[in-house]
Amino acid sequence: MKVVFAWAGKTRNAAMRTLIGEYAKRIGRYHPLAVAEVRSASGLGSPEAVRRKEGENLLATLPEKGYVTALSPDGKL
Repeated sequence: MKVVFAWAGKTRNAAMRTLIGEYAKRIGRYHPLAVAEVRSASGLGSPEAVRRKEGENLLATLPEKGYVTALSPDGKL
């Protein structure tokens, strides 16, 4: 099974990009891994429309089989 880390929007913080790259390199030694930044849909107006479009974009990056775990920006269940 391939592990895919995907999120909406570009990572602009250089330190964060470095950490993502280091983490991906370390995990990649032990397990197939892909990192995907999908286009943000912030120009669509309503928050519901943005979430829907970004969700569709994120799901399009995933393999057909497997598990999906979504993380909340608030860090809550």
